[in-house]
Amino acid sequence: RSRFRDAQGDWRRHGVLRALSGLFEREGVPARLLALRDGERRMTNLRHVLELVHDAERASHRSPEDLLHWLAGRHEHALGGERTEMRLESDDRAVQLTTLHKSKGLEYEIVFAPFLWDLYLWPDDALAHLDGRPVLHLDKDAPDFDEVLNAAHAERVAEHLRQAYVALTRARERCYVAWGAVSGASDSALGYLLLGSGAALGDAPTTVTAARKRAKSELANAHAAVKGLAAQHAGMAVVPVPPGEAPVASTPPGSADDTLGPVRALGGDAAARLRDLWRPASFSAWTSGANRSDDSLAAAAADRPSADEPDEPSTAPTPGDAPEIETGVHAFAAGRGPGICLHEILETADLHDPDGERMAERVRLALQRHGLAAPRRHRAPIDPAATVHDVLRAVGDVPLDGTPLREIARRAGAERREHETRTTLVPEWRFVVGLGRTAPADLADAFREHADPALAAYADALAGLSQQDADGVLTGLVDLVVETEGRWHILDWKSNRLGTCQSAYDSDALTDVMREHHYVLQYHLYLVGLHRFLRSRLGDTYEYDAHVGGAHYVFLRGLDIRPAGSDAPDDLDRAPAGVYSDRPPRALIEALDASLSA
Repeated sequence: RSRFRDAQGDWRRHGVLRALSGLFEREGVPARLLALRDGERRMTNLRHVLELVHDAERASHRSPEDLLHWLAGRHEHALGGERTEMRLESDDRAVQLTTLHKSKGLEYEIVFAPFLWDLYLWPDDALAHLDGRPVLHLDKDAPDFDEVLNAAHAERVAEHLRQAYVALTRARERCYVAWGAVSGASDSALGYLLLGSGAALGDAPTTVTAARKRAKSELANAHAAVKGLAAQHAGMAVVPVPPGEAPVASTPPGSADDTLGPVRALGGDAAARLRDLWRPASFSAWTSGANRSDDSLAAAAADRPSADEPDEPSTAPTPGDAPEIETGVHAFAAGRGPGICLHEILETADLHDPDGERMAERVRLALQRHGLAAPRRHRAPIDPAATVHDVLRAVGDVPLDGTPLREIARRAGAERREHETRTTLVPEWRFVVGLGRTAPADLADAFREHADPALAAYADALAGLSQQDADGVLTGLVDLVVETEGRWHILDWKSNRLGTCQSAYDSDALTDVMREHHYVLQYHLYLVGLHRFLRSRLGDTYEYDAHVGGAHYVFLRGLDIRPAGSDAPDDLDRAPAGVYSDRPPRALIEALDASLSA
């Protein structure tokens, strides 16, 4: 116990890296790990964990308790191995499992493509593009159903051909392909190429339909067809699969390759990493890794509030500089944990009566729950509860179309009592919309063509984001959606710490942080979600320019703070301090909507 108490003292005085490194050395941890068969891997992972917690501690001056909370969150919402596990030099000889889409543009010494024969064409999947428009045919008895069905099957086969091309051109030395007279193989890319190539030509649906029929009739000759092709190419060979189920042999003990270790079962996250392209996409998922800290990535994976807000860097003064005195909200604790606390308070905030007893109790409980109730937990001695109430009053002063939020909240409460719904406040508005095969970089052209000049240059930053396609649904969680006077607005709370006083939150600084952290992409995705929602609810009466008021990003530390009991500001036409607002052109939102649907 005394040894651990000494290590705890080292932790508080010198930091987690020195404390744990010393403890491990004194307890002989490296020697014990390296004596194991996979000791090199275990020791590398342990050092990597130490680096991660050290970086997390330094980034936000975390106390040991806060760092343990952070580490518990990382464990609970662990990221995939690709991001968090370091590679050993010996890993280069390990088998890499990847998807065809992720392997585009890459090369491998040897490639195994065991499933190019596998393509199932649904007999009632009549979803195709005709004359440039997506068409879903639901009436199987209609005279034109077969036309749409053949077009849909032609599109599936064309996509499979593209995938087969990628698979067959990745290998530098050798490519193994499984092929044979397997049921359904005649519909695949290999069936089309090997057995259906002699079919009559016409338009794409006609050609593919004829090729499928020919391939099906020739499927029994699948082996002969590939042998004939091999006879024409010296670099190609046909090797029959041995009958029966041959066991997979591991590396013999004591052999030269024994360093690879025995064959092991795939980990529990293997299924998630091998999922197909159909999966949800979100802002957090698309921007993971782009100027983001490690624990921000963990939060993104968990889709928790404030997941897109990075932990704040150290702002310690350089030697010789006088430290700046932080007061009020600028002295409130920074980082993701305090950001989540503020988000939780705002989720249930009564902006019309921010100083009432109910709000006082909510604030008190939230601060206690997140360990922020004591003044010492903040960057300087403050009254945390009073500071939060100051922020709530400032949020209530933010105007939307000339009306402050506190007045909009009052109207909404009065209308609810009268069973009217002209004014609506919806906190934590979650939307899910259909998504075509899209990557964030695909949206750059829409910004170049339709964005206002001030944002057109953002397209270059957007093009540098993930190239990985998503195909399925787009999800989003908006902090607050407000309907007032027939116009809808989205609001997002940001607790980012940009400096030690309000001047650090001027319009130029907000513009920079909006672009740096890709909040620009975030609110455009949110507005596309709102655009689709209103279009579905209002039908033909919906007009973007009339019904959408825009996006407003409220940087809580940059707002105008006024004392309790003081008069509210009456100049509601000027741009409020600490708020970034934008209403993108209709053409841009429609272009993004079309790109996301493609």
